[in-house]
Amino acid sequence: MKLIDSLNLLSPLTYPAWILALLIAVPTKVRNYFPEKLQIPAVSMLLFPLGFLLINFEPRYIWYTYPIILVIAALGVQKLLPLIERPILKWMVLFLFGLSFVTGPVWQLKPLIHTGKEEFQLAAAWKEAGIIGSFTTNGTDGKSHQKAARLAYFSGNPYFLIPANQLDTKSEMHQEIERYHIRYFVYLPDGNHEIGTFSLLDKNGLPYPLVWQGRGGIKVYQLFSTED
Repeated sequence: MKLIDSLNLLSPLTYPAWILALLIAVPTKVRNYFPEKLQIPAVSMLLFPLGFLLINFEPRYIWYTYPIILVIAALGVQKLLPLIERPILKWMVLFLFGLSFVTGPVWQLKPLIHTGKEEFQLAAAWKEAGIIGSFTTNGTDGKSHQKAARLAYFSGNPYFLIPANQLDTKSEMHQEIERYHIRYFVYLPDGNHEIGTFSLLDKNGLPYPLVWQGRGGIKVYQLFSTED
Protein backbone atom coordinates (compact mmCIF):
# COMPACT_ATOMS: atom_id res chain seq x y z
CA MET A 1 0.00 0.00 0.00
CA LYS A 2 2.84 2.40 0.74
CA LEU A 3 4.23 1.81 -2.73
CA ILE A 4 0.85 2.74 -4.22
CA ASP A 5 0.60 5.86 -2.07
CA SER A 6 4.15 6.86 -2.98
CA LEU A 7 3.45 6.53 -6.69
CA ASN A 8 0.33 8.65 -6.33
CA LEU A 9 2.42 11.38 -4.74
CA LEU A 10 4.60 11.53 -7.84
CA SER A 11 1.73 11.87 -10.32
CA PRO A 12 -1.60 10.26 -11.18
CA LEU A 13 0.06 9.42 -14.50
CA THR A 14 2.63 7.23 -12.78
CA TYR A 15 0.65 4.02 -13.36
CA PRO A 16 0.06 4.65 -17.10
CA ALA A 17 3.74 5.59 -17.38
CA TRP A 18 4.77 2.33 -15.72
CA ILE A 19 2.57 0.34 -18.11
CA LEU A 20 4.05 2.23 -21.05
CA ALA A 21 7.56 1.64 -19.69
CA LEU A 22 6.81 -2.09 -19.46
CA LEU A 23 5.59 -2.13 -23.07
CA ILE A 24 8.77 -0.32 -24.12
CA ALA A 25 11.05 -2.60 -22.10
CA VAL A 26 9.69 -5.91 -23.43
CA PRO A 27 9.41 -6.90 -27.10
CA THR A 28 6.03 -5.51 -28.19
CA LYS A 29 4.67 -3.55 -31.11
CA VAL A 30 4.48 -0.47 -28.88
CA ARG A 31 8.27 -0.48 -28.57
CA ASN A 32 8.59 0.28 -32.27
CA TYR A 33 6.92 3.68 -31.83
CA PHE A 34 9.59 4.93 -29.40
CA PRO A 35 13.35 5.52 -29.68
CA GLU A 36 15.47 2.47 -29.01
CA LYS A 37 17.62 4.37 -26.48
CA LEU A 38 14.52 4.76 -24.29
CA GLN A 39 14.54 1.04 -23.44
CA ILE A 40 17.33 1.31 -20.84
CA PRO A 41 15.63 4.15 -18.86
CA ALA A 42 12.36 2.21 -19.03
CA VAL A 43 13.98 -0.91 -17.57
CA SER A 44 15.72 1.20 -14.93
CA MET A 45 12.43 2.80 -13.95
CA LEU A 46 10.79 -0.60 -13.51
CA LEU A 47 13.63 -2.26 -11.60
CA PHE A 48 14.67 0.55 -9.25
CA PRO A 49 11.76 0.33 -6.75
CA LEU A 50 11.95 -3.48 -6.48
CA GLY A 51 14.83 -3.34 -4.00
CA PHE A 52 12.67 -1.40 -1.54
CA LEU A 53 9.56 -3.57 -1.58
CA LEU A 54 10.57 -5.60 1.48
CA ILE A 55 11.31 -2.60 3.71
CA ASN A 56 9.28 0.28 5.12
CA PHE A 57 8.59 2.01 1.84
CA GLU A 58 8.85 5.81 1.66
CA PRO A 59 8.21 8.16 -1.31
CA ARG A 60 11.80 9.44 -1.25
CA TYR A 61 13.03 5.99 -2.28
CA ILE A 62 11.67 6.40 -5.80
CA TRP A 63 12.40 10.06 -6.52
CA TYR A 64 15.09 8.81 -8.89
CA THR A 65 12.34 7.55 -11.19
CA TYR A 66 10.51 10.90 -11.25
CA PRO A 67 12.32 12.42 -14.28
CA ILE A 68 12.10 9.10 -16.15
CA ILE A 69 8.34 8.92 -15.50
CA LEU A 70 8.04 12.49 -16.73
CA VAL A 71 9.93 11.74 -19.96
CA ILE A 72 8.07 8.51 -20.73
CA ALA A 73 4.69 10.06 -19.93
CA ALA A 74 5.54 13.09 -22.09
CA LEU A 75 6.47 10.86 -25.02
CA GLY A 76 3.22 8.94 -24.55
CA VAL A 77 1.23 12.19 -24.63
CA GLN A 78 3.21 13.27 -27.69
CA LYS A 79 2.07 10.13 -29.50
CA LEU A 80 -1.50 10.68 -28.30
CA LEU A 81 -1.95 14.30 -29.40
CA PRO A 82 -2.06 13.63 -33.20
CA LEU A 83 -5.04 11.32 -32.57
CA ILE A 84 -7.03 14.19 -31.04
CA GLU A 85 -8.75 16.38 -33.61
CA ARG A 86 -10.17 19.25 -31.55
CA PRO A 87 -7.51 21.80 -30.51
CA ILE A 88 -9.24 22.57 -27.21
CA LEU A 89 -9.01 18.92 -26.21
CA LYS A 90 -5.31 18.91 -27.04
CA TRP A 91 -4.78 21.91 -24.77
CA MET A 92 -6.79 20.21 -22.03
CA VAL A 93 -4.62 17.10 -22.28
CA LEU A 94 -1.46 19.20 -22.06
CA PHE A 95 -2.83 21.16 -19.11
CA LEU A 96 -3.86 18.04 -17.20
CA PHE A 97 -0.51 16.43 -17.99
CA GLY A 98 1.38 19.33 -16.44
CA LEU A 99 -1.03 19.61 -13.53
CA SER A 100 -0.68 15.91 -12.67
CA PHE A 101 3.01 16.39 -11.85
CA VAL A 102 2.31 19.39 -9.61
CA THR A 103 -0.49 18.07 -7.41
CA GLY A 104 1.70 15.61 -5.47
CA PRO A 105 4.44 18.07 -4.44
CA VAL A 106 1.86 20.75 -3.60
CA TRP A 107 -0.10 18.27 -1.47
CA GLN A 108 3.07 17.36 0.42
CA LEU A 109 3.62 21.03 1.22
CA LYS A 110 0.25 21.27 2.97
CA PRO A 111 1.48 19.99 6.38
CA LEU A 112 4.22 22.66 6.32
CA ILE A 113 1.72 25.53 6.39
CA HIS A 114 2.29 27.56 9.57
CA THR A 115 5.15 25.26 10.60
CA GLY A 116 7.45 27.33 12.79
CA LYS A 117 4.87 30.01 13.57
CA GLU A 118 4.83 29.11 17.27
CA GLU A 119 8.63 29.14 17.47
CA PHE A 120 8.75 32.50 15.68
CA GLN A 121 6.40 33.99 18.26
CA LEU A 122 8.36 32.43 21.15
CA ALA A 123 11.63 33.80 19.76
CA ALA A 124 10.10 37.29 19.57
CA ALA A 125 9.03 36.97 23.21
CA TRP A 126 12.54 35.87 24.18
CA LYS A 127 14.04 38.92 22.52
CA GLU A 128 11.64 41.17 24.41
CA ALA A 129 12.56 39.43 27.68
CA GLY A 130 16.29 39.83 26.96
CA ILE A 131 16.98 36.09 26.67
CA ILE A 132 20.17 36.13 24.64
CA GLY A 133 22.71 33.33 24.69
CA SER A 134 23.26 29.63 24.11
CA PHE A 135 20.67 27.14 25.32
CA THR A 136 19.89 23.46 25.55
CA THR A 137 16.63 21.61 26.14
CA ASN A 138 15.20 18.44 27.62
CA GLY A 139 14.18 17.27 24.15
CA THR A 140 14.94 13.63 23.41
CA ASP A 141 13.09 13.05 20.13
CA GLY A 142 13.29 14.42 16.62
CA LYS A 143 10.24 16.65 17.00
CA SER A 144 11.69 18.37 20.05
CA HIS A 145 15.04 18.89 18.35
CA GLN A 146 13.33 20.43 15.34
CA LYS A 147 11.41 22.78 17.62
CA ALA A 148 14.61 23.78 19.41
CA ALA A 149 16.44 24.29 16.11
CA ARG A 150 13.70 26.62 14.88
CA LEU A 151 13.83 28.52 18.17
CA ALA A 152 17.58 28.91 17.73
CA TYR A 153 17.16 30.14 14.15
CA PHE A 154 14.46 32.71 14.90
CA SER A 155 16.03 33.95 18.14
CA GLY A 156 19.61 33.96 16.87
CA ASN A 157 20.78 31.96 19.90
CA PRO A 158 23.12 28.93 19.64
CA TYR A 159 21.47 25.60 20.40
CA PHE A 160 23.45 22.82 22.09
CA LEU A 161 22.11 19.32 21.58
CA ILE A 162 23.07 17.23 24.62
CA PRO A 163 22.41 13.50 23.99
CA ALA A 164 22.45 12.60 27.70
CA ASN A 165 19.97 15.17 28.97
CA GLN A 166 18.08 13.20 31.62
CA LEU A 167 16.28 15.42 34.10
CA ASP A 168 18.11 14.50 37.31
CA THR A 169 20.89 16.09 39.34
CA LYS A 170 23.42 13.32 38.62
CA SER A 171 23.12 13.23 34.85
CA GLU A 172 25.81 14.02 32.35
CA MET A 173 23.73 17.03 31.38
CA HIS A 174 25.30 19.11 34.15
CA GLN A 175 28.79 18.19 33.01
CA GLU A 176 27.99 19.28 29.48
CA ILE A 177 26.41 22.53 30.72
CA GLU A 178 29.58 23.44 32.61
CA ARG A 179 31.91 22.29 29.85
CA TYR A 180 30.30 24.50 27.19
CA HIS A 181 29.08 27.21 29.59
CA ILE A 182 25.54 26.98 28.25
CA ARG A 183 23.58 29.96 29.50
CA TYR A 184 19.96 28.74 29.40
CA PHE A 185 18.00 25.55 29.79
CA VAL A 186 14.68 25.47 27.95
CA TYR A 187 12.10 23.05 29.32
CA LEU A 188 9.80 21.70 26.62
CA PRO A 189 6.79 19.86 28.12
CA ASP A 190 6.74 16.28 26.82
CA GLY A 191 4.18 14.66 29.08
CA ASN A 192 6.75 13.12 31.41
CA HIS A 193 6.47 15.90 33.97
CA GLU A 194 3.58 17.91 35.31
CA ILE A 195 3.29 21.33 33.74
CA GLY A 196 3.72 23.97 36.43
CA THR A 197 5.47 21.70 38.92
CA PHE A 198 8.75 21.03 37.10
CA SER A 199 11.86 22.80 38.39
CA LEU A 200 15.48 22.39 37.33
CA LEU A 201 18.09 21.64 39.98
CA ASP A 202 21.83 21.99 39.69
CA LYS A 203 24.33 19.30 40.69
CA ASN A 204 24.12 20.49 44.30
CA GLY A 205 20.36 20.16 44.40
CA LEU A 206 19.72 23.91 44.29
CA PRO A 207 17.16 25.31 41.84
CA TYR A 208 18.25 27.28 38.82
CA PRO A 209 16.40 30.62 38.53
CA LEU A 210 13.33 30.58 36.31
CA VAL A 211 13.62 33.67 34.08
CA TRP A 212 10.76 33.16 31.63
CA GLN A 213 7.63 31.05 31.25
CA GLY A 214 5.40 30.95 28.20
CA ARG A 215 2.26 29.31 26.96
CA GLY A 216 2.01 25.54 27.11
CA GLY A 217 4.37 25.22 30.05
CA ILE A 218 7.60 26.17 28.25
CA LYS A 219 10.13 27.44 30.78
CA VAL A 220 13.54 29.05 30.49
CA TYR A 221 16.06 28.60 33.31
CA GLN A 222 19.21 30.68 33.58
CA LEU A 223 22.29 28.50 34.12
CA PHE A 224 24.95 31.20 33.94
CA SER A 225 24.61 34.95 34.27
CA THR A 226 27.25 35.68 31.62
CA GLU A 227 28.94 33.76 28.84
CA ASP A 228 32.65 33.38 28.21
